[in-house]
Amino acid sequence: MILKNRRYTPEEPTEDAKKIYIFCEGAKREKDYFKQFIGRDSRIDLIVYDLKDTEDNSASGLVSIANKSLEKYQKLEVDEVWIVLDTDTHGNPHRIEKLKEMREQCQAEGWQVAQSNPCFEVWLYYHFQAEKPELENMDVPKVWKDLLNDAIKGGFSSKRHFVLVKTAIENAQNVFQLDENGFPELATTEVHQLAQNILAIGNMQEKIDKLLQDMQE
Repeated sequence: MILKNRRYTPEEPTEDAKKIYIFCEGAKREKDYFKQFIGRDSRIDLIVYDLKDTEDNSASGLVSIANKSLEKYQKLEVDEVWIVLDTDTHGNPHRIEKLKEMREQCQAEGWQVAQSNPCFEVWLYYHFQAEKPELENMDVPKVWKDLLNDAIKGGFSSKRHFVLVKTAIENAQNVFQLDENGFPELATTEVHQLAQNILAIGNMQEKIDKLLQDMQE
């Protein structure tokens, strides 16, 4: 699908705009994706934390970063806090336990988790595909990254392809299940839950639909 870039004038959030703060494990791809929704509707104030390469992006590290950042933003009265991260356990019991601890901490704080198994590229994949792929070594993130680059000419572009988010929500939701650890099953993701929340605010859904139409012309 060929989608043309379209410039837009960002809308400043209103005083009563819903504030959503997102902390991503990845310092680049995840941040670039969610930033595409900033300024699209005045009734949502979306804040994507700018993770530094030197910061601890482990499960516990993200929780610590979120706590410290939210102390600075108390006056914002943040409505939702999301931790976006990968599973990528490779059967490592230590990683599994750390992810479980992170989810328990988030639940205690009233935060929400958008976990992908094994990596964020699973979410991006469902922007174009409705079924789980048949892959060897499907638990290896590089396999998903290669799949995405092979399936989409020029690779996934957050600036263009984020407008397919409604399709991604439907596709990801249809295959979504939890495993015995309470994580998304392999080749599934919880990111569709965060995306649903974003699109439900104000006229975000209608504006993304209109943008998709414009980019296809």
